[in-house]
Amino acid sequence: MMRARKNMVGGTSEFDDLETRSLKSSAKKAEVRQVYRTRQVIAFVVLSLFAVMMIYREDMASDDVTLMERKIVGGVAKLKPLLKEGRKSYDTILQEQYGKYSTDAFQRSAVLSQFSAPSPISNERLKRRMKIKIIQAALSSSDTVADAADTPVTTFTWAVGGHSAAAGHGDLFHQSYGAVLEKAAQPAFAALGIEFRSKNYAMGGTSSGPDQALCLNEIYGMDLDVLSWDFGMTDGRSTWLYEMWTQRAGVHPTKPSLFTFDGKRHVDINSRLESAGMAAFLVQANTGVFPNSDEVADPMELPPGVRYFMCSGHVESGEPCSIDKWKTAETCPDPKVSGQVSWHTGWKNHQFIGHLLAGYMVELLFDALDELDSSNVAPQTTTETQERRLESNEDEANENEEDAAHDMIPSISDSYLRYLLLLEERDKETFIASEVPKNHKVLLDKAPDLYTAFHRNHTMCHASYLPSQARYDGLVTESGNVSTYLHGGRTTYVDEGYEVSQLPAANGEDDPTPIWLGFWAKSRNICEHAEIDYKDAFIVRQEDNWMSMLVPNDSEMKVFNSGYQRDSTSGVVMICTRFCDWGECAPNVVPLTSVTNIEAPVGSILVNDVKVKSSTAIDHQWDRCHILEHEGGYYFPLSLSGQYEIKIRIDGVVGGQVHISNVVVL
Repeated sequence: MMRARKNMVGGTSEFDDLETRSLKSSAKKAEVRQVYRTRQVIAFVVLSLFAVMMIYREDMASDDVTLMERKIVGGVAKLKPLLKEGRKSYDTILQEQYGKYSTDAFQRSAVLSQFSAPSPISNERLKRRMKIKIIQAALSSSDTVADAADTPVTTFTWAVGGHSAAAGHGDLFHQSYGAVLEKAAQPAFAALGIEFRSKNYAMGGTSSGPDQALCLNEIYGMDLDVLSWDFGMTDGRSTWLYEMWTQRAGVHPTKPSLFTFDGKRHVDINSRLESAGMAAFLVQANTGVFPNSDEVADPMELPPGVRYFMCSGHVESGEPCSIDKWKTAETCPDPKVSGQVSWHTGWKNHQFIGHLLAGYMVELLFDALDELDSSNVAPQTTTETQERRLESNEDEANENEEDAAHDMIPSISDSYLRYLLLLEERDKETFIASEVPKNHKVLLDKAPDLYTAFHRNHTMCHASYLPSQARYDGLVTESGNVSTYLHGGRTTYVDEGYEVSQLPAANGEDDPTPIWLGFWAKSRNICEHAEIDYKDAFIVRQEDNWMSMLVPNDSEMKVFNSGYQRDSTSGVVMICTRFCDWGECAPNVVPLTSVTNIEAPVGSILVNDVKVKSSTAIDHQWDRCHILEHEGGYYFPLSLSGQYEIKIRIDGVVGGQVHISNVVVL
């Protein structure tokens, strides 16, 4: 409050003198002072009220934050009983299928013993991803109803990669281990507001590389949490294929955890992957806990998941187990389910693997939620402090996330979510900085200059095979029709393209005709409840003269080049032809080398109007995938749009066709 200074001469205040002089209308001095004091009181009251209102507003804002934090922090205590309730569904399934044997087969210690990793760090990374999902789901559920309508569903996605056995050939699709995994794990994740999806992208008769690896984004999708490898039967001893596949997974936008089947020879590779910032697991299923049905007096007394599962120590083989290996006739009497051969897995083995995978995921989900409980941790520093240290790379004391986690206060909050995401980013940086393995002998011998590019560079792929997320999302044909997810990887997708015997009439002119997406009706003539994988192809015909495709097309460019510059690729083009079953293609199918060889009279290829003179095959067995070359080398010029127009023409072979499965640019 302002004070009036004293006038040392007259004994009055300066303010009084000024006020008196300004009021020469004969107002009394006392009246002037009263007016002044009244004004002071009014000003004081107004300022006081304003200050009180500001303090009140700050207190209210503080209370709002506190209430929000209380609700979020208290969420762990609320979620634990929900998760326990959600697990009951999984336990009920186990009891129904395995009876008294469910304890020995699926108790926590038994489940954990069937998964191995180079160190506990892989487990910590997988649990970290689960924590991220738990927090995201909890924060989303705390939004208002109006906001919730616009909030995307929190999903946890396991993608199945593999050959025909992984695809469920010989069985009903819902009997495949990927579908069993989803059904068993879903209730526990749903209890925490997370939609668990196990999408089966396995493809019969394919190896894991090179095109499966280079087209990983397009085939498996852009949002993965776990990716499983089950190509042992087709990759064989070619471990460099596994290396390329895992390297491509390392540069995937969401860098999924890796689970490997039949991969004892991959133990050293997994160790290097973990050191490079990834999570890698080896699945070692143990069926020894189940009795041999041929040694039991009455096998019919065994629970359904155990009955005729093991005979003389063998899974689903030998008498009487082999007679009950398949369970499809009632659902698919005509047409019958094909592929019921010795090297394909029966329904009981699929079921056991699916339940085992679900058990591991549920156990780690419990651990992840428990570790979000702040009462279980003695924090040393605050979240904000740790974030700053991570961002500035000053946290020399914490060299891995296990150490760093001890410095945090776990909570269901935005700040802890940011911290976990920072750890994810740090692992990505570790992977990018790690050394690229040098074991792909074919690529080293034939195209050493492209070795790192094939393992790490940004790629885009135009893919014809099903299943493929790019096709499910309408990107390949640019139809804009996005399929709805159903279960196990099955969607509402409806076939696009043309049946190969009903392709459009030939154009016959020099203007390029679009290369047709074709499928074989015979491959669709199966029970609707059977497998979902089909070897469709982009078809080039001799009678169409020049045919062309744009790679990537506009829709693919928008999705798969998001976050990259227009010139994100270097001009290397690889074309892979359709895999012919057992390597036997139709007589009219022209080998790609006959078209890429400039000296051959049967055709030619142009990439952005530059003529291809030769090609280099880099796949290990079937001579399917070829890197295109021109007079100046591997690198073709980039168009202004960042895309590649590929024109192909077949000459000299009447009725000749080239069947292309994938075109990759990198």
